[in-house]
Amino acid sequence: MNAPFSAKVELSLIVAGERFQLGQLGPDFALLRTPQTIDAAVGVIETIIDDTVSRRCVRITGPPDGDSRRVEFESL
Repeated sequence: MNAPFSAKVELSLIVAGERFQLGQLGPDFALLRTPQTIDAAVGVIETIIDDTVSRRCVRITGPPDGDSRRVEFESL
């Protein structure tokens, strides 16, 4: 019988050199771990799963405001 396995996963949005931790990632949106203001229009979504890194450039189409944690984006 196989033991349960849980991958180490890290999700980040990098904007203007600043890294924002993500709590959830969907195909065209992400939820920030904590509410923050993001003013830039472009960034990079970085996904690390068990030390394998993938990145994709995105244009932010719906930045979070106020207490919102939702960031909407489209891939570039």
